[in-house]
Parts: sequence; structure tokens; C-alpha cells
Amino acid sequence: MEITFHGIDSLTHNFFEPTPAKKFLPEWFQELGMHVEDSTGHPTVKWCIPVTDMITAGYIIRNTYEIELFKTREGTTMDHPHTDVPMRLAWDCATGMEPGTPQHVGMHGFAQCPHQPTTEDTEYFKILNHWVIRTPPGYSCLIMQPHYFFEKRYTMMPAIVDTDKHDLPINFTGHLNVFDEKVTIKPGDPLVQVIPFKRDAWTMNIEKGPQKNSLMALFINKQRGVRHKALRLYKNLFHTKKKFD
Repeated sequence: MEITFHGIDSLTHNFFEPTPAKKFLPEWFQELGMHVEDSTGHPTVKWCIPVTDMITAGYIIRNTYEIELFKTREGTTMDHPHTDVPMRLAWDCATGMEPGTPQHVGMHGFAQCPHQPTTEDTEYFKILNHWVIRTPPGYSCLIMQPHYFFEKRYTMMPAIVDTDKHDLPINFTGHLNVFDEKVTIKPGDPLVQVIPFKRDAWTMNIEKGPQKNSLMALFINKQRGVRHKALRLYKNLFHTKKKFD
């Protein structure tokens, strides 16, 4: 299957094109060894194939222009012509300030999604993406903040988009998690992880009682006490390699 990222303006391709997630790993994960460097020698999270599958799944869309975001608890930071609600979210971006240049940042009012994890509620920022995502018929995309980068200053809100039909850029909405502190999203910073998947109809079934002929139970009984084999249990019995190029 093929996923296509189409840049809608000539400037887009001059900056940071989308890249397979496996080529844009968190720095701490790249530097991590396979075992804890102490007397225990316990395996690190790098042994966990489900975690690696999550980190390397799909594609990363990166930020194009430097953005400075700021929200305050008091006062109006800027005027907006279409609302009489005082705004406490402000931003600055090099692009979109001059006539003819593409806009890169917008906003949504808090009332449009009246819940945030912070103690006080403010507007949402919206990064105006310049990539159109296309997938084959029957395939959608899960779009979310990349896990395991552990970004704490802001949160990008996840969504599922039917990218086989939607032919416009998908904007990325988020909220700041800090007050009275300038938050800079630099060019090249990972914004979202895009994971294509096939749409299927599902029904739910619930079963009770012990699972018979469990491959995991058979393997553990056979390999009991063999530590290095037990660590590769998932890979040996259950894992299917995923490929995103």
C-alpha cells in the first residue's frame, strides 16, 4: 500500500518533509542500551517489541516554522475580531505575517471543546498544516502526538481522518500545559505521528474461563528458567513485522 503526502505550496518541500517514524526516533531511545547498567542487568524498554512497534509506526510530520506560544492567567493578550470573549492565548510565527505568505497558526475557542487538564481554561492553538495526506480506498489515518518523546509543555489532540476521501490539509490542534511561560516549537520538531490503517467493521465478543492451549503458557513451561529466551517470547511466538517506508 502507498501513502502520499502532497505539499500544497512550493515552500513546504524546502523545509521538513514527512519521514517514516523509524527514521525519527526519540534521542533518549536511540542512546538507551539493551540492559540496565547496574547489578541487576534488567532489560530496558528497548527489549519491548510492542513499544518499538509504537515508536516506529507510520510517519512523522514535523513543524516547519518556529512558533512561540504563550498563555496567561490574567488579561487579554490579543484582540480577535470574531469574538467578544477575552483571549489569554497569544502566538508569534515568522510566516503568515506578510501578505501572500502561508498562514501557519490559528486558534479555536475554549467553548468549542470545553475541557482541558489545566486548572484554568484557555483557547486552543491550531497549527495550519500544509500537507495533504492521501491513502488508498478503505484506509484511514490515526493522527496523534508522537508517544515516547514525552513532550510536557503542550499536547496535540488526536483524531482519525478518512484520508482516502479527505483531500484538504489536516490542521493540528493542541493546548498549552503551562502558564506564563513562552513555549517555542522549533522547526523540525515532531508534531504528529500518522499511522494508516484499514477500516473494518467490528463486533465485540466476551468469553469467560481459562484460555485453552495458550502458546504463551506452553512456551513458558517449556523454557522455564531460560531468561534470554523468555525475554524474546513475544518476538518468537506472536510478533509480525510492520513496514513503513
